[in-house]
Amino acid sequence: LKTDDNIWIYLNADEGIFDQDKGIINLSKNIVVYTDNNEKIYSDYAIVETKIDKITLDKNVKYENDIGLITADSSIIENNFSQINYAGNVKSSIKILNK
Repeated sequence: LKTDDNIWIYLNADEGIFDQDKGIINLSKNIVVYTDNNEKIYSDYAIVETKIDKITLDKNVKYENDIGLITADSSIIENNFSQINYAGNVKSSIKILNK
C-alpha cells in the first residue's frame, strides 16, 4: 500500500487471505504494519480494506515510532494513514528527546 504522500505501508503476518474482488485482506498471527517513516503497529488480527484505505486492528495493538509507544485493545487507521484512532485499554508513553 502507498499513501498519497508516497509513504509505503507494508503488511506482514503469519496468515492472510486476500479477496481481490472485494479489496479485503484478512490477517492473523504476528501482524506487523510498518511504514517508511519508522512506524510499526502490531496486533493479533487485522482487516485491510484497500478500496477505502482503512486498516482495522484488533487485540493487543501496539504502535511504536521514534518518539513513543501506544498500546490499546483495538485501532482503526484511516484517511491515508493520517488518522489513527485507538479504543479500549489505551496507554501511551512518550520519550523525552534531549536537544
